[in-house]
Amino acid sequence: MNRLNALEANTTLYARYVEEQTSAMREMLRRLNEDLGRLEGIGRAQAALYERSINDFEKHRREMDIEHRELVSQVNISQMRSVFDPLGRLIVDIA
Repeated sequence: MNRLNALEANTTLYARYVEEQTSAMREMLRRLNEDLGRLEGIGRAQAALYERSINDFEKHRREMDIEHRELVSQVNISQMRSVFDPLGRLIVDIA
Protein backbone atom coordinates (compact mmCIF):
# COMPACT_ATOMS: atom_id res chain seq x y z
CA MET A 1 0.00 0.00 0.00
CA ASN A 2 2.85 2.39 0.75
CA ARG A 3 4.24 1.92 -2.77
CA LEU A 4 0.85 2.72 -4.31
CA ASN A 5 0.52 5.87 -2.18
CA ALA A 6 4.03 6.92 -3.20
CA LEU A 7 3.20 6.43 -6.90
CA GLU A 8 -0.02 8.41 -6.55
CA ALA A 9 1.85 11.18 -4.72
CA ASN A 10 4.53 11.26 -7.45
CA THR A 11 1.87 11.38 -10.15
CA THR A 12 0.12 14.22 -8.31
CA LEU A 13 3.41 16.11 -7.93
CA TYR A 14 4.23 15.56 -11.60
CA ALA A 15 0.77 16.79 -12.65
CA ARG A 16 1.17 19.87 -10.42
CA TYR A 17 4.64 20.52 -11.90
CA VAL A 18 3.29 20.28 -15.46
CA GLU A 19 0.39 22.61 -14.59
CA GLU A 20 2.77 25.16 -13.04
CA GLN A 21 5.11 24.99 -16.03
CA THR A 22 2.17 25.37 -18.41
CA SER A 23 0.91 28.36 -16.43
CA ALA A 24 4.38 29.93 -16.44
CA MET A 25 4.67 29.42 -20.21
CA ARG A 26 1.25 31.00 -20.78
CA GLU A 27 2.31 34.00 -18.69
CA MET A 28 5.56 34.33 -20.63
CA LEU A 29 3.69 34.13 -23.95
CA ARG A 30 1.21 36.74 -22.74
CA ARG A 31 4.05 39.08 -21.81
CA LEU A 32 5.83 38.37 -25.07
CA ASN A 33 2.68 39.26 -27.02
CA GLU A 34 2.33 42.48 -25.03
CA ASP A 35 5.96 43.36 -25.76
CA LEU A 36 5.48 42.52 -29.41
CA GLY A 37 2.44 44.80 -29.56
CA ARG A 38 4.41 47.63 -27.98
CA LEU A 39 7.29 47.10 -30.41
CA GLU A 40 4.93 47.11 -33.37
CA GLY A 41 3.44 50.38 -32.11
CA ILE A 42 6.90 51.89 -31.75
CA GLY A 43 7.77 50.69 -35.26
CA ARG A 44 4.65 52.31 -36.71
CA ALA A 45 5.39 55.57 -34.87
CA GLN A 46 8.98 55.58 -36.14
CA ALA A 47 7.82 54.85 -39.68
CA ALA A 48 5.38 57.77 -39.49
CA LEU A 49 8.09 60.05 -38.10
CA TYR A 50 10.47 58.95 -40.87
CA GLU A 51 7.80 59.62 -43.51
CA ARG A 52 7.14 63.10 -42.07
CA SER A 53 10.86 63.82 -41.99
CA ILE A 54 11.28 62.78 -45.61
CA ASN A 55 8.28 64.90 -46.63
CA ASP A 56 9.64 67.90 -44.69
CA PHE A 57 13.06 67.43 -46.28
CA GLU A 58 11.59 67.22 -49.78
CA LYS A 59 9.47 70.32 -49.16
CA HIS A 60 12.52 72.22 -47.91
CA ARG A 61 14.57 71.02 -50.90
CA ARG A 62 11.89 72.23 -53.33
CA GLU A 63 11.78 75.62 -51.56
CA MET A 64 15.57 75.86 -51.74
CA ASP A 65 15.52 74.95 -55.45
CA ILE A 66 12.98 77.72 -56.10
CA GLU A 67 15.05 80.21 -54.11
CA HIS A 68 18.21 79.14 -55.95
CA ARG A 69 16.57 79.63 -59.35
CA GLU A 70 15.32 83.08 -58.27
CA LEU A 71 18.79 84.10 -57.10
CA VAL A 72 20.42 82.82 -60.29
CA SER A 73 17.82 84.74 -62.30
CA GLN A 74 18.58 87.91 -60.33
CA VAL A 75 22.31 87.45 -60.88
CA ASN A 76 21.75 86.90 -64.62
CA ILE A 77 19.59 90.03 -64.84
CA SER A 78 22.22 91.97 -62.94
CA GLN A 79 24.93 90.72 -65.27
CA MET A 80 22.88 91.73 -68.31
CA ARG A 81 22.64 95.30 -66.93
CA SER A 82 26.33 95.58 -66.13
CA VAL A 83 29.50 95.44 -68.16
CA PHE A 84 32.54 93.82 -66.58
CA ASP A 85 36.18 93.83 -67.64
CA PRO A 86 38.03 90.51 -68.10
CA LEU A 87 39.03 90.52 -64.41
CA GLY A 88 35.40 90.74 -63.34
CA ARG A 89 35.49 94.41 -62.32
CA LEU A 90 32.39 96.51 -63.00
CA ILE A 91 32.98 98.97 -65.79
CA VAL A 92 29.46 100.25 -66.52
CA ASP A 93 26.18 99.71 -64.72
CA ILE A 94 23.38 100.19 -67.26
CA ALA A 95 20.61 100.18 -64.67
